[in-house]
Amino acid sequence: MAEALVKRWPSAETLIGGIGYGMVLATVYLLFFAAAHGAGDASTDVAGRFPDVVGSVSLAACFVFAQVFSDRLAKMGTHRLLWPATAGLAAFAGSFCLLGDFLARTPFMYAAWAFAGVCTTLLCIAWSNYLCSIEKAAILRSSIVAFVTMGAACLLLAFVDAWTRMLAVVMLVLLSSVFFMAVARNLNVRLYVSKRDSLENLHLDVRSSLSYCFTGLAIGYLVSEMAGSWKGSSGQLATLGVGILGAVLVAALVMKVKDGSFLLLGPVERFTFPLLVVGLLVEPYVGGFAEAACVAVLLSVLFLRDLARIVNRSVLSTEFTVQQCYLYVRATMPVLVGLVAGRLLSFASVAFLPDVAAVSCSILLVVMLSVGITVAPYGADPLTMPTTSADMGVSQEVRSSGLWRAACEKVAEKYELTPRECDVFHMLAHGRNAQVIAREFSLSIYTVKSHAYNIYRKVGVDSQQALIDQVEKEQKSIKKQITEPRGRL
Repeated sequence: MAEALVKRWPSAETLIGGIGYGMVLATVYLLFFAAAHGAGDASTDVAGRFPDVVGSVSLAACFVFAQVFSDRLAKMGTHRLLWPATAGLAAFAGSFCLLGDFLARTPFMYAAWAFAGVCTTLLCIAWSNYLCSIEKAAILRSSIVAFVTMGAACLLLAFVDAWTRMLAVVMLVLLSSVFFMAVARNLNVRLYVSKRDSLENLHLDVRSSLSYCFTGLAIGYLVSEMAGSWKGSSGQLATLGVGILGAVLVAALVMKVKDGSFLLLGPVERFTFPLLVVGLLVEPYVGGFAEAACVAVLLSVLFLRDLARIVNRSVLSTEFTVQQCYLYVRATMPVLVGLVAGRLLSFASVAFLPDVAAVSCSILLVVMLSVGITVAPYGADPLTMPTTSADMGVSQEVRSSGLWRAACEKVAEKYELTPRECDVFHMLAHGRNAQVIAREFSLSIYTVKSHAYNIYRKVGVDSQQALIDQVEKEQKSIKKQITEPRGRL
């Protein structure tokens, strides 16, 4: 039991890296999406909330530019952005602590928040070095540690004043940079890969970006709504923290039930969709603490989707030859754009539809999430379900071997594969890819990928080649049992 506990517990490097990135995520939400400055507690105070909206818009816009110029950033070395971004964010938060009242009365307030958005973008991109260099076995643990850190920071800072929150931002960005330096010496430095080559190696589809964007849209809207509906910014931060920690709890339960190592975004989107629809349609008709509880549940579901996205993004970096900066920006940008759009939707609904804002926006979110699940029901590209589907090229002689089939049957029996999993397993063991298997059994390619994932999990491998190696090992064992008695005679 002690060995199992040690095996499941994150390593020191995973803890340090996960906590450091969690601090970066907490900084993003504290500054731009959770009223860190304490202004605009009333839902109708759009003007009081506008400066940090400028910051969040600049954050999303900078990610768009970073995608366009990712080659230049990668050649320069994204780790070089770490300390300038840290110094800029620390200067912004420190100035706000000292000159907040003065800045609030001048146009410099908007310039300061736009500057914060630029610095936050640079800090996030600097961390892409770490996020795309994690070993595959540590991806899920590191992501969960990051979400625990982010949720705990939001929850703890909900009970302090605005000045202390800004001071906490300074500490968060400084500590995150120190933690990055602690893990930087062990990063897997790769050869430069251009964005063009990345696009060829990893075929990404705009339809999955719509799904990410709609998830961010729902998060941004709900977080903005909580600013004015339940105890202002304190209630907003508390609800946000509870929602993030709730996502971690649900993820842990899912992984316990599935006994697997990864959260596949496609299945997560499928089983969370009905919960989102029910929650969004109920939320406008409840108030007070019940509303906060409902929003916390909705945020838990939405952040579970985001956690699965982060895990899948990191898995892709281990399975494909792709530029780290491009992959990080490409997978993160749609969510940030959605977060900003959600904030703007909340403000616009209060300004133009005050009487039916909550109901109309909830219906609109349900429609958008429905579109997202329709255009990418099981994942429109590898970002939603990473698998290795290349034909392994097993020879015809091996395929027709009776020993090979006997080895397949023995492995299937040993790991208690279901009848349908056995069918898929035999095809995988013969080197067939997902497209061929889907045609052979008249199945959806996403169903085949789901069966393949379950097979890999049960057998304890992480690729088709490793699965074939396992069958080959079993074949040699059977052959040895047949030939050894003859040798003794």
